[in-house]
Amino acid sequence: MRAVVLWLLLRASLSMVLMVLSGLLPNPIAIIVICTIVGIVDIRRRRETMLWHNLGVSTTQLASLFLLTAVTGEMLLALTLL
Repeated sequence: MRAVVLWLLLRASLSMVLMVLSGLLPNPIAIIVICTIVGIVDIRRRRETMLWHNLGVSTTQLASLFLLTAVTGEMLLALTLL
């Protein structure tokens, strides 16, 4: 759920900032990369890395969770805007 909320907030805030500054929409690839990086930084900031490793979830799997959520969101958004 955290990945979905992160993608929604990141997409909305970047879209608003770029629309005001340049009148353009953000690049979906950039949104996906930023969402993945911010998700991993958030997990490390909350010091949850050891918890996830104890549960058998690697950092790569956590990154792919944020990545797949952002990719799914961007794909759904692209389909609805067509």
